Amino acid sequence: MNRSGFIYLFISFTILLGLSCEKQDLVPNRQTQKYFIGDQKLADKLYFKTFKNKGGYAILKNQAELYEKNYSNFKDLPSYRSANIKFEKQFLNGGKNYRIVLYTLLNNKKTDSIEFFRHTAGFKYEPSNYTHVSYLDLKNNKIWQLKYFSSPAAQSADPVSYEVSKIENGKIKPDHLYFLDESLDAEIDKRNLYY
Repeated sequence: MNRSGFIYLFISFTILLGLSCEKQDLVPNRQTQKYFIGDQKLADKLYFKTFKNKGGYAILKNQAELYEKNYSNFKDLPSYRSANIKFEKQFLNGGKNYRIVLYTLLNNKKTDSIEFFRHTAGFKYEPSNYTHVSYLDLKNNKIWQLKYFSSPAAQSADPVSYEVSKIENGKIKPDHLYFLDESLDAEIDKRNLYY
């Protein structure tokens, strides 16, 4: 083999090796891509106090936008974490609004469920928006949830409840209720927003 043939073979081999390494980097990223399980800030001990202070509306608005961004084009995924959990998108009001429901599975059968995310806007009277956000803590099998009404016109947000549930043997059980405004909780019922 002459010198120019060796150089051509070396360059070809280097290019092929570079391309194959690039493809190997892309494949694991696709395989390990996770989908959104909520904003981890919900599990922070100071979270509730943070948005109760001045500027709380802006914090919750940004958080709701994060959920909308992640769930607006959401497609039902068959399972997550050893086929014990399933997320499902359900359309409401003729497809105008939607919610994300978390199902627990035991032996591939739905065992329990909980509303994981919902944002409903445009009520005829104030507060005009209702939002329900959650965070699934996979390490501790807990679901942190915040429900609140908000008014873009007044730039205010009023929490309904802040709570945590635990997943045990496929069942979702209340673990701790940190906050509940009973009058706003009754408003959820009045507006047919309960899951």
